Amino acid sequence: MDAKHPQVCFIAFLMLCFLILEPGSFCLEIPGESGSDKPPYLREAADLEEGPIEEGPIEAPAEPSPLSLYLQTLARDIETTDYYELLAWCQRLGLDDSGDRSQLQARLYRYYQVSPEEEAERKPGKRIIIRSARQTEYFTIEEIDEDYLRLQGDVVIEFIDEEEDVVHRIRAQRIIVNQTQNILTASVMLWVLRL
Repeated sequence: MDAKHPQVCFIAFLMLCFLILEPGSFCLEIPGESGSDKPPYLREAADLEEGPIEEGPIEAPAEPSPLSLYLQTLARDIETTDYYELLAWCQRLGLDDSGDRSQLQARLYRYYQVSPEEEAERKPGKRIIIRSARQTEYFTIEEIDEDYLRLQGDVVIEFIDEEEDVVHRIRAQRIIVNQTQNILTASVMLWVLRL
């Protein structure tokens, strides 16, 4: 399609629509010939108005609203964000960007009116922090019911084992994480550091 000629694009789109539609899948109705002067879309709306209105309680949706989910995860986002991301975040919001990581975090907690997670709530374990990746993709292989994360393009991640107090920093061109089996696979690995 040629973006310089929008008329050509529109005509090509219409032709494609007519080729896809089967004969008889649409019809033109002339007002007055079907016994009503209203077009079909107005008659359908009128039919709905004449029917009985069902009354009863409206059930709340089963899943949380996006805003609710956002607020629930905000404290964790502030906690796990590194210094330079916190700095950019504060600058974007017009907050003071001086100080160390904990001071920047405190400003963001106050701004959003959320509190940091309690230490008792957070259990020590193993975490992966993605430091950089040009492309990320989450997917599920339904046949075996496993969830995956694929990171590509100059990937740098940190694998943190809080129980052993060890940090591994891995740089590779592609990393695939099997989140169900807790397996990490790196392709074209450039280096691994144990910190």
